[in-house]
Amino acid sequence: MREEIIAGEYAKGLFVLARNQNENEPVLDELKRVRHVFEEHKPLMLIFKSPSITKKDKLIIVDEIFSIIECNELVRTFFKLLIYKNRFEYLEDIVKVYTQLNDAFTGHENLLVESAVKLAHEEIEAIKKLFISITKKKIKLNAIVDDSLVAGLRIAYKDNVIDASVKGHLEVLKKDLMLS
Repeated sequence: MREEIIAGEYAKGLFVLARNQNENEPVLDELKRVRHVFEEHKPLMLIFKSPSITKKDKLIIVDEIFSIIECNELVRTFFKLLIYKNRFEYLEDIVKVYTQLNDAFTGHENLLVESAVKLAHEEIEAIKKLFISITKKKIKLNAIVDDSLVAGLRIAYKDNVIDASVKGHLEVLKKDLMLS
């Protein structure tokens, strides 16, 4: 709970600054890009979370990272602030909250589509168009492959889940048979 509050405050602060500079989308893209670097290089994240490594050394490392990954000055300064305040461990939650703030600001709704196989671009666009027509909202669609579904789709929108997968149907059938 405390972690969510801290991450939320940092995300809100960054979002307000980015929005005032009309940079909210580019800042989000850069946050995700930098987060991806840390996800791909787990030892790097451990360095930034470690209290035994000095802030000075962490700043040198982050400057090296930003010399490779070109980023907005606001993002650079933000990462330095996270180091100074020992808040680097909240990076994932900060990016999550920032994304939610940006989606709310831009009027986007998130739609998660899980499928047993990779969907073609045309299929993804058709699902997106359908939900845009139903909800009258801008839709951000995230398509992922979940081979445990066997076949079919599972679509999550807000608190609603449409499970049209073979796995989902088999689970319903299993429950029905157990009740009989």
